[in-house]
Amino acid sequence: MSERGAAPSTTGPGAPIGVLEVVLLALAVGAGLALRSWHLGDTGLTHFDEGVYAFTGLGTADPSQPRRFFPEQQKFSPPVYFSLVALANLLGLQPERSPFVVNVVMGTLTIPVVWALARRWFGPVAAAATAWLIALSEFHVLMSRSALTDVTFALAFLVALGGVLVALERGTRGSAVLAGVLVGIAWNTKYHGWFALVVGAMVIVARWRIQHADNAWLRQAIRQWLVMSVVAGLCYLPWMLYIQSQAAGSSGWAAYFATMLGLDWFGNFWRQVQQQAYLEGPWSRASIPLAIAAAQLVALRTATSFPAWLLPVGCVAALLVGSAGSAVALALLALWRSWQRGMDGASWLLGGVVLLWFVMAPIYHPYFRLLLPFTLTMCVLAGSGLARLEVPAPR
Repeated sequence: MSERGAAPSTTGPGAPIGVLEVVLLALAVGAGLALRSWHLGDTGLTHFDEGVYAFTGLGTADPSQPRRFFPEQQKFSPPVYFSLVALANLLGLQPERSPFVVNVVMGTLTIPVVWALARRWFGPVAAAATAWLIALSEFHVLMSRSALTDVTFALAFLVALGGVLVALERGTRGSAVLAGVLVGIAWNTKYHGWFALVVGAMVIVARWRIQHADNAWLRQAIRQWLVMSVVAGLCYLPWMLYIQSQAAGSSGWAAYFATMLGLDWFGNFWRQVQQQAYLEGPWSRASIPLAIAAAQLVALRTATSFPAWLLPVGCVAALLVGSAGSAVALALLALWRSWQRGMDGASWLLGGVVLLWFVMAPIYHPYFRLLLPFTLTMCVLAGSGLARLEVPAPR
């Protein structure tokens, strides 16, 4: 999937990191942290699930509690998030504050981590735009100020996807094992963490059937995928055994989640669209022109630029269709341009996420928080779409 032995590009993924990039990233992280932590003491546990994670985190950290886990914890989440809450408790945070602090940290950490992924996949211009799109996303800010699992999961899922792509590119046993561990962490954060393996399989099939990858690559990719799957399954096995040990076992667990499934695909899809529109606010809308401006600054450093019409059009689009609609348009542009030029591994990977969430999310009860990994994916693709509008800078 990658060109080995090629000279490092001054504009592409292999370009050295410049001071301007670091400054722009630091500003994005600072803005993101400020939005996520602003008056955090005024927030409180308002969702039933939030109370569950707070109680289980406290019980995990404090053996004197009457219960180590909230009753039927397996119906709410696997152990990663409440274990982080327990760690925060052990570090001295108050039990009612620790779940929020965990998500503020994870939500803020998402900005530089996904910046690094976007840079590796699409280069510095795409990374600069992606950082600002995530930093000012009010959807992501809202979830970072909650005590739910979704912010931690979205970060773990994107990192797992990065590991899967590295494993398929390098073809080494060690990279496959590491990718399996990363998928296992995502799986132990929310129950659909194994979707990262589905996306990996989609990449393999697409490269085989559409790009006609040779049989040697196909055999190697399948071996990598199998190793990832086995390792991820072993990471999840302890929690699966815990579920089986509870009343009604895995059948009761599966029956509970089956109640969340529905056949009203179009109704659920439209509900999700309405919820995303409701979550649009001034910060989200501002993320589009600020992402364009950050991309423009980085592009000028590499002797490229953007068409003069892009910033005013971006401002108008942000006002008319919001950041979500603008990001969708840029993401579709990125995928279309990638298709024209021959899809790279990262574009196949993120395109797989888009397709999987588009098909699967409306089958489930339309909780808006389910779209958070999809939203981060769209931010990366939107940054990639901006990068594909670069032209040589005027002299």
